[in-house]
Formats: sequence, C-alpha cells, structure tokens
Amino acid sequence: MKSVIATALLFFACLGPVFAQDPGWPRQITKPQGTLVYYQPQVDNWNNFQELDWREAITITPAGGKEIVGAVTVHGLTSVNSETQMVLISNLQIKNTYFPSLSPTDARAWINW
Repeated sequence: MKSVIATALLFFACLGPVFAQDPGWPRQITKPQGTLVYYQPQVDNWNNFQELDWREAITITPAGGKEIVGAVTVHGLTSVNSETQMVLISNLQIKNTYFPSLSPTDARAWINW
C-alpha cells in the first residue's frame, strides 16, 4: 500500500501545474482493485523550506469490499520556485500508516495493495 500511496501522491504532485483550477478535496484514484480517497494534507513541518513532513487521512475501498479508514505520514524534499509560486516535492517516503479498525497483521497486508 505504501507504494500505491506514494505513487498516487507523486503523480498528483507532478500534475498540479497542469490543472487550470484546483480540483478541491478530497481527491480520488480508482483502479480495478479498488478506490483510494485522500484528504487535504496537513503540514507538520517544513524545515528550511527544503524538507516537508505532512499527514493526511485516507480511505481505501477494495473492489467489492468494505471501506477502510486510515492515515499516513509522509516526508519529502522540496524545491521552491518563487517566480511561479510552485513547489516540487520529490523523494517521497511513507513514514507511517495507521488503520485503527485493522489488526496489525491485517494492516501489514495493505502495505503492498
């Protein structure tokens, strides 16, 4: 699941400049195996405007399954372009995942979803 979340975050971070308007929150990714909904990130720390730590709520609904609510904490490196007022986030790392309704064993199974 970490790879799915990281890929989704990276994908949307890179596509940000392409959108003429902000698509709003929450945002959703649907694939044959299910749906990932991710909510507006909450920044915890932006050290020297170079390293960013944030957390966000997510829901995962496997195809034909029940919704699973969770949260992730993420770390990334940033490059700020003051002229265009854009920030590129790179080297994303999922630091932690939290699924309160799942046992630790079941939560680990979602890491590679």
